[in-house]
Amino acid sequence: MEAAIYLLWVVLPGAVMGRWTGYIIQRAPGLPRYLSSGELPGRACGSEHEAPGRRGGHGKARCARWAALTRGVWRHRYEASGILALLPVPVGEPADGLLAALWINYLFHCLFNWFLVTLSWIDYYTLRLPDRLTLPFLVCGLLNQITRERGIPTICALADGLLGALCGGGALLLLNGLFRCVKGHDGIGGGDIKLLAGLGAWLGWRVLPELCCGAALAGLAWCWMTRCAVRHRQIAFGPCLALAGWLIYISP
Repeated sequence: MEAAIYLLWVVLPGAVMGRWTGYIIQRAPGLPRYLSSGELPGRACGSEHEAPGRRGGHGKARCARWAALTRGVWRHRYEASGILALLPVPVGEPADGLLAALWINYLFHCLFNWFLVTLSWIDYYTLRLPDRLTLPFLVCGLLNQITRERGIPTICALADGLLGALCGGGALLLLNGLFRCVKGHDGIGGGDIKLLAGLGAWLGWRVLPELCCGAALAGLAWCWMTRCAVRHRQIAFGPCLALAGWLIYISP
């Protein structure tokens, strides 16, 4: 029974969420051609250009299995990311009288994860966060503040979300203005500012310092692992914000 509930609440919605993400991304203009296919970018392991005799029979078989696995993961990358985002969803049976509230919270949980997964993939590929997703994400965050059952008045919950949006977006906007005065160009994209404002609307203003520190650490770790700061001078900061926000959202 628990396995069926887990499949119904996590695996199927996560796969559908990921498939919808892929549908949106593959129809966006200006993306690499390999996004619409199942092939990995770059040279695959054990390709025909590899020098002969460098691998034995077992090495070639192992490399072929690894290449097939990576191609399979890449082909279903959107579905996998959607399922992973929904893994922390509680799957216990609801108590009497709480079914409506449970479904509302679950719906907003799926919306939160879908927006973050989709925005992360789009920013990873294009270094842009479109307004048609960031602004609805902010509005949904304010609605979530109103509908959540937390034992506080609705006006206080809405004020918490509004203050989180204003402080989150305003802090990055001020930081970007200071950076522009010093360097002469923007250091933070407008989409990142709107994404942080949306996360502030969802999570409230109290978690903004923790959220910014977590996103900054994730960005530094990404630069260190990929050397983006040296080679490209730009990184996709949206996935870093999304990861930090997601970890705070699922934390008790």
